[in-house]
Amino acid sequence: MVTLIIICYDDYNDKRKRIYSVSALGREQEIVGNEISDALSDIFYDGFSDVDSGKNAGKKVVVLS
Repeated sequence: MVTLIIICYDDYNDKRKRIYSVSALGREQEIVGNEISDALSDIFYDGFSDVDSGKNAGKKVVVLS
């Protein structure tokens, strides 16, 4: 079984060009991938907090709490 995620076809105006498009399945996988990435980012960054110390005033410092 072949699953198409990216669709490729010739440009009607210029036969040297190829046009690439994402299939419906590809868009669904992109949505799921983004949701998983967001969830993992939330888990990873949960232990970090922003601290503004005098030495680094005005700069964003990330400290593991």
